[in-house]
Amino acid sequence: MSKTIVMPGGSSGIGLEAARQLLLQGQHVVLVGRDRDKGEPAAASLVGPGKAEFWACDLSTHEGVRTAGRELGEAFPQIDVLLHTTGVLIMSEARTSDDLHPLFAVNYLSPLCQHA
Repeated sequence: MSKTIVMPGGSSGIGLEAARQLLLQGQHVVLVGRDRDKGEPAAASLVGPGKAEFWACDLSTHEGVRTAGRELGEAFPQIDVLLHTTGVLIMSEARTSDDLHPLFAVNYLSPLCQHA
């Protein structure tokens, strides 16, 4: 039986490879990311017996995480696995709309905010 696996950060790197392997096992993989121009081709590149799709969501803000949780929850009544592979490495000074550094907001807070 296919499981629905939501993967923030699954459109590149280790996340994309994990998505590829899960798709080959017949799973339904939902890639979540900010960049539609990067995420949609990544989902389209996944070939196998499973299903892959991309959802554009900004996980660098509290509101973005809450919106993603609400919309994904409505679209997928049963999410079997949340595989949080997202991460950023920004060494320069930058701020999200919540006045947090993006590294802290995405790498640390966004997994926690999904439960809010």
